[in-house]
Amino acid sequence: MQSNDLEAQLLSHKEAQISSDLPFREWLYAWLLNPHIEGNYQKTIERWIGILIVANLFALMFEQVPAIFEAYEKWFHFFDLVSVIVFSIEYIVRFYLAPEDEEFKKHRFARGKYVTSPFAIIDLVAILPFFLQAFISIDLRFLRSLRLLRILKLFRVLIRSGQQRQNFPSKSTCIGIPK
Repeated sequence: MQSNDLEAQLLSHKEAQISSDLPFREWLYAWLLNPHIEGNYQKTIERWIGILIVANLFALMFEQVPAIFEAYEKWFHFFDLVSVIVFSIEYIVRFYLAPEDEEFKKHRFARGKYVTSPFAIIDLVAILPFFLQAFISIDLRFLRSLRLLRILKLFRVLIRSGQQRQNFPSKSTCIGIPK
């Protein structure tokens, strides 16, 4: 029964109806981050970011095992580099698109409001240790402990998805089937 539901969902995937006449920033926001447009990439991006965060937590855990860390130290560094690049791109894109986000666009300085929002601070704190080590000589053990703050980034993803579920009724309640 569940596989039939999944198959039906996959086959009934709706392409987002987003006008190409929109200004670039509005168009990009509609495709990437607007939670109100069905069929855009917002849910996919949130899922992949969540998976990357969980993978980072596992990497951080395995780095504490000397036998594993010493054997794969270069891979751990490469994975951390890729993760920081992805998280940095996400932060920059959200910063750029903040004037389109309903939460920030009502403010005169939407990007400033975004930067001081709890989710943006969590995102910045998650990537900051990587950039700090390039400019400041810090004990690497201290930096690794700061990377634990990426857990907060996971909470950001979980809280956002929970808020979206509360804001939008499920398909079953839309057609009159109680939860």
